[in-house]
Amino acid sequence: MIDPDARRPDLQHIADRIESGARRIGLVPDGTRLTERGVIVYAVLLVLTALLVLWLLIRVLVGGDADAPESSATESGTATTDQSTAQGSEAAGQREVVEAFDATATVYGPGITSTTTASGDTFDPQGPTAAHPTLEFGTDVRVTNLATGLQTVVTINDRLPDAGFDRIDLTVGAGQVIGITVDSGPTLVTLEVLAPG
Repeated sequence: MIDPDARRPDLQHIADRIESGARRIGLVPDGTRLTERGVIVYAVLLVLTALLVLWLLIRVLVGGDADAPESSATESGTATTDQSTAQGSEAAGQREVVEAFDATATVYGPGITSTTTASGDTFDPQGPTAAHPTLEFGTDVRVTNLATGLQTVVTINDRLPDAGFDRIDLTVGAGQVIGITVDSGPTLVTLEVLAPG
């Protein structure tokens, strides 16, 4: 029979190593000890971080989720899937992608009416438009929600302050097409800048 106390020094050694790592990166001040619960929480955070990094690495190497149904979008911003119509694919899917990058997307504009955007257009909260820090006004961008695979094409007609990271604000209508609402908060998306067409 195995003595349960015989394994205890090994567990203590692991807990000490975890605590040492937490102290090295500044999560635990010198001279303090992590509780057993603190060690467990920190270990879980380490595992989750490692899994997230692994997922991102796989996503970059593979280029996306091969099992997700392929989606495309029409110029009006309505999402379609392969099984529905090919019209959306012909309208936006055939345009050359000039640049693609990941960003965070949020929805803006509930309650805003009769407001002029930075480009001079009248703001339409249901229209397929968006605000971006640097892309030129009139640029068409295909936005893909990484969580759902849903896509829409929006036209940049408003500005965001440059926050030092890539982001886009979608109108309520454009956000609904790809499953993002005001309450969703920042959502990971891929932005594909489309060639003029």
